[in-house]
Amino acid sequence: MMECLKGITLSEFPFKELDKVADLIHFDGPLLSLFKNVKGDQYFFYWCDSNEEMNRWLVYRVTAKEVNAYLSKRISLRDTLLHPSDGLIFAVDIDDDLNYKNPLLMTPEDLPSSYIPSMNSTYKFSPIIYGEHLDKPIEGYKIQIDGEWSLKDLSEMPTTYAKAYSFLYFLQHAKQFTEKSLKDLFKTYPWRGGYSSINFYNALAAFVLPEHQPQIASIQYASPGWIEINLSNSVAFSIKNAVTAFVASSKDLALLYKEIYQELSNRGLLREPKRAAENPEEELPSKRKQLQTQFTEMSEADFPQKASDILVNLMRLEGVQEIENIANNQLIKLKMLLSFYRKIAVLAQYQAEGKAEY
Repeated sequence: MMECLKGITLSEFPFKELDKVADLIHFDGPLLSLFKNVKGDQYFFYWCDSNEEMNRWLVYRVTAKEVNAYLSKRISLRDTLLHPSDGLIFAVDIDDDLNYKNPLLMTPEDLPSSYIPSMNSTYKFSPIIYGEHLDKPIEGYKIQIDGEWSLKDLSEMPTTYAKAYSFLYFLQHAKQFTEKSLKDLFKTYPWRGGYSSINFYNALAAFVLPEHQPQIASIQYASPGWIEINLSNSVAFSIKNAVTAFVASSKDLALLYKEIYQELSNRGLLREPKRAAENPEEELPSKRKQLQTQFTEMSEADFPQKASDILVNLMRLEGVQEIENIANNQLIKLKMLLSFYRKIAVLAQYQAEGKAEY
C-alpha cells in the first residue's frame, strides 16, 4: 500500500507532453529520469513508491545548472527534491498502460520522510539515453553563457563544442555508416601527431547527417546570455554528461592524462619511430627513464587497453567499442580518447569559470 499524500488534487497531470532525454538512475527499470518540454524546461521524474497496479513518481522542474551540479556530484538528489526550481512538486501514479492517475500538487514540506532521498544521494551512475529520441533534433538548445567573453572565447568554445559533438555523434551512429567509409577515414589519419587529429575531426564532421548538423539559432550576450543551437538531442546530453563527469573527477583525470601521456612518450608511441641510434646502448638509458605509474610494468599490448578502460570509466563514455571495431587498434583508440579528453577539458574549463553551462 502506498503512502497517503497531502496536497492539492488536480483534474489532470499537467506535463504529459514531455520528451524523455535519459534515465539517470536505472535498476530493473528507471528510478530517476530527465525530461524536457518544447521550450527546453527540464524536469526530474523520481520514482518513490508503488503497489501491484501503479508506480508513483515525483515530478519537479530543475534548471540546467542544477542538472549539471547533480551529475557532477556537487549537489545531491535530496538537494534537488527539497529545493525544486519553482518550489513545487507534482505527484502522479502511472500504471502499466501509461495512464496518469491521482495527480497532486505538493510542496517539499508535504513529502513523507520515506520519499526523501538520503543525505548521501550524490550521483554514482551512468545515464542511459532514451532510444526513442536519439535522433530527434532539438529546436533551440541553449548553452547558457555568463561573465566576460573575449573574441577568442567566442571562437574557441563553439569550435571545441562542435568537435566534441562530431566525436560523440560518431559513437552513437557508427552503425549507420558503411564499414568501408569509416575504415578509410581511420586509415587516412594514423594519429602520429596534432595534424592528424585536426584533420580527423574535420573529416568526422562530414559524417553528421544534414538534419543533425549543429546550427546557430540565436546568440545573446548578456548576464546571463546564451548560444542557442539546433542539434541532436542525444549528442547534446552526451556532451553535458561528459563535461559534468570531467568536472566531478577533474583531478583524477588530469593525473591519469599526465601518466598516460608520459607512458606513451617513454614507450616511443607518440609519433613515428625515429631512426635507431648507431649505437643502441647510447639511446637505451634515455628511453628507459620512466615515471613510476600504474602502467609502467604493463606490456605494450596491455597498456593501451587498460589506459583506455580507466579513461572511459572516469569520463562516463558510452559506445567506445565502435572505435575498436573500426580501427582494430588499441593504440589508435587510446589516442582518440586522449584527443577527446582535451576537447572536454576545454569545455569543462568554461563551466568551471562560470562562463558556460551545457
